[in-house]
Amino acid sequence: MSSREFVVGATTGFVVAVAAYLLVPTALACLTLAAAAIATVIAWTTEYAADVPLVVGVALFALGLIGALLSLVDVLRPVPLALAVSAATALFGAQQPLGSNAWVTYALTAGLAVACFAAYLGVHSTVLLVAGVVATTIVVPEVVWDLTDGAVGGGVLLLVAGAVLLATSLVSTWLRRHR
Repeated sequence: MSSREFVVGATTGFVVAVAAYLLVPTALACLTLAAAAIATVIAWTTEYAADVPLVVGVALFALGLIGALLSLVDVLRPVPLALAVSAATALFGAQQPLGSNAWVTYALTAGLAVACFAAYLGVHSTVLLVAGVVATTIVVPEVVWDLTDGAVGGGVLLLVAGAVLLATSLVSTWLRRHR
């Protein structure tokens, strides 16, 4: 299959998934729509992008944010599922530009964490807290590893990840109780 056939197939699948979701807005239709949207974004960006990992990553990150916004305004339902899929898509996209574009990875992942925590203050969805904790737990050890040029050992890095996970979990628990 050529890349143009992939673009046409993915786009057609996306259009069909949108129609199916509009007719029967179920959890399965929401998941199908998300999968079709991801395939379409990957098809279009790999067809026309020069720096594929960076462009695909940023496009998937944007897709995740758009999905989250649509779920927060009650267009995509069920909202917790749509938020979870959107956050996972954004996180997956944020992690794509690794390599020479590591700073983009860190900025997108940290931005996702901040956005999730900020959105939680208005929406109070546990999914947002979980996504914020996961993004923070991923980005901090990555930054520590790069800032030390890998000088920290695996044990220290695991300790940093555990401390970040514990701290963000405590903050998220505090937020849930004092909202």
